[in-house]
Amino acid sequence: MAQNVYPRGNGDTCIRCKRKFERGNRVQIVHIVMRTGPSLVNPREIGAWLSEEFELQHADCADTSLDGTIIVGGV
Repeated sequence: MAQNVYPRGNGDTCIRCKRKFERGNRVQIVHIVMRTGPSLVNPREIGAWLSEEFELQHADCADTSLDGTIIVGGV
């Protein structure tokens, strides 16, 4: 189980493929979860508390500029 709640790399490097970012790359913010559990205001509401720290990764490490892909959002 991961316990590290601090960024694992430099802000100029993709945490997934470990390559340095370049001009024109498309990146995503990766939030770091501090904890999960019931809300202090509404105990029936379960959620995640996010760190102010974050990491960055390419949106697609194989196509870092998203020149040849279709972007599909959502989960």
